[in-house]
Amino acid sequence: MKHDPIFRIPRCPEPSLRPGDPLDISAYESFFLRYADDESADCPRDPSPMRLKLEHTMRVLADTRIIVREEGLAPLTARACLLAALLHDIARFEQYRIWGTFRDQASCDHAALGEELLRGGCVLDGEPDIRECVLAA
Repeated sequence: MKHDPIFRIPRCPEPSLRPGDPLDISAYESFFLRYADDESADCPRDPSPMRLKLEHTMRVLADTRIIVREEGLAPLTARACLLAALLHDIARFEQYRIWGTFRDQASCDHAALGEELLRGGCVLDGEPDIRECVLAA
């Protein structure tokens, strides 16, 4: 997908907030919440479907936290899983803001757009060991 100027590359998480605990992705959570809020604020239609996507993402992240702890995954694998859970639907906010739908057939491939948004920005620059794994998810 070629980058279109109507798409906005998300701002980066604060690098100074990157914690030492691999399971602590709070800087990314703050970034994601700001991004979702910005997209909702700029939405020309009812933003309540965006809130549903935000709630969905937070449930996926909560479930993933349980799984990575119960499975005893290696720290980098666990971190990759948590970041993938948080970022898996990042493009849904732009998709709805621009097209007013979450249906990929009626708008865009949200997975491809999400990868483009994340690759085009510096969102995962602080994660060189797991960046490609998160993007592939």
